Amino acid sequence: MDEDTVEFCNKFIKSLEDCEEAGNFLEPVDYKALGLFDYPMIIKHPMDLSTCKKKLKHGKYYNFEKVLKDISQIWENCRIYNQAGSLIVQQADFMEEFQKKYLTENPLPVRMPQKRSREESDEISFEKKFYFAEKIRKSPQDVLIKVFSIVENNCKHSIEKMGDYFRIRVDKLDKTTFETIENLLNQEATKKEKKSLPPTGK
Repeated sequence: MDEDTVEFCNKFIKSLEDCEEAGNFLEPVDYKALGLFDYPMIIKHPMDLSTCKKKLKHGKYYNFEKVLKDISQIWENCRIYNQAGSLIVQQADFMEEFQKKYLTENPLPVRMPQKRSREESDEISFEKKFYFAEKIRKSPQDVLIKVFSIVENNCKHSIEKMGDYFRIRVDKLDKTTFETIENLLNQEATKKEKKSLPPTGK
């Protein structure tokens, strides 16, 4: 999350903590001290405001929706475990209404995406490179020859001679060459799948 969203989340959690009805939701439920030994069997995803703050501080949330999901889980857990209409459930209901009101009056700031530079937009993720390399490694000889030909013609600097054989440095491929080879590998995989299908009778 960007700094603005983190700051928004911190203020949001602080506003919840400051509510008079928040006392039972500030820390994890100490079910052993309270003698609630069935609590972990009933509540599968325990959550509280201090845990939300810690997760936010340590970068465990990727977006505001994840924060909101955890906070909403606090009120839901309370309703699941406790008797409907009980004081603590009334407190959870109040907190949920306060949450809705706060977010209506204080909407999440939206940052307009900046136009990425060509260098950034041409970057290939590590995950894509990894699966790409795996596809090449598992390809048959005839496909490898086609791949090598594409690289030799378009991105020769990514070829390294290793004794009696050549190695393609995936990390040195430019985006155009990468995508050309990726399309080839996908086409070859589709052909292989079609060949492996049993013949259909009429």
